[in-house]
Amino acid sequence: MPNRGTQAREYERLNAGDLVFFNGGPVLNDHIEHMGMYLGVDSDGRHRFISSRTKANGPTLGDTGGDSLLDGSGHYGVRFRTARRI
Repeated sequence: MPNRGTQAREYERLNAGDLVFFNGGPVLNDHIEHMGMYLGVDSDGRHRFISSRTKANGPTLGDTGGDSLLDGSGHYGVRFRTARRI
């Protein structure tokens, strides 16, 4: 999935275990500052990931920084830039 500097929306290309990358800074571009692991689609049809957060002090699916959703208009959704498979 290419990093175009905007919200990535090619969810159909993702497999559980893929690494997902985000621009977490104040300037929204192609710079990567945060990463997580894609978990798949939840029971509500949303694309979930897990990552370590400063506010929660460890791996989490959500905290005061936002829910761990790749799709939508939430904090991490709009900052989702790319994914890679190892």
